[in-house]
Amino acid sequence: VAAIAPYLSPGIRAATWLADEGHANPRTITRLLAARAIESGAEVRSHTRLADVGRSASGFQVTLASGEGREQVRADRVLLATGAATMRTGVLFNLHLPVFPAGLTMTATERTAPMIGHLVQHVGRRLSMKQAESGNILIGGGWASRLQRADTGFDLSRPATINPEALRANLKAAADTVPGVAALNIIRSWTGIVALTADQLPLVGAVSRVPGLYVAAGGSGFTLGPTFARLLAAEMAGECGGDGELALFSPDRFDHLNGFMG
Repeated sequence: VAAIAPYLSPGIRAATWLADEGHANPRTITRLLAARAIESGAEVRSHTRLADVGRSASGFQVTLASGEGREQVRADRVLLATGAATMRTGVLFNLHLPVFPAGLTMTATERTAPMIGHLVQHVGRRLSMKQAESGNILIGGGWASRLQRADTGFDLSRPATINPEALRANLKAAADTVPGVAALNIIRSWTGIVALTADQLPLVGAVSRVPGLYVAAGGSGFTLGPTFARLLAAEMAGECGGDGELALFSPDRFDHLNGFMG
């Protein structure tokens, strides 16, 4: 450990090293993926919401709402990739899709000379750390933020708020693991809302109860998103069966929740 990652605390006695592990900036990569999708013929519409869904002879009749009004689109297959709002969008298909919102926290330090050459994850301390090319060190690992409330539930349209106790615990874990970060200033912390399932596994694949409907939600989000997208695209295109690599994550494992939905 000392030879591969000398920046770690001497209290770290053992580690698993994955030579192919890495990290990327989702703010950059997401835009690039969207651009490549558009080049391949996709149409991307921002500020547009899914207002209603009906069935038609050819599959689905989807109503999209935007500032320009409402538009109906027909499709034989639909993919729900709506993150923490998956339960809400599932209602439009008369389904219980048990995906729940959770608020998490990330923190960035000031820029510093190259210090951390790997993606660091601590098994017991809920910690992830990586250093960006700009020199900032990003600290996270699954520490909670607080979802904001609405009259009938959580308000997913507003960002979660920082939980000071969780933030302090996250930073202490970081300093205990990589002592060098203790001397750095924090420049900002921010929150995000992720999607979780009851068994902590992603919800990815076809919904047998509604032929033509597919779901991709929960789990590791950006980390596994591109891999799930590739596998799910192949399944939707009929290039592989539903009992392949995605079988473990099938939405049908929660089908008992829809037994009385008609």
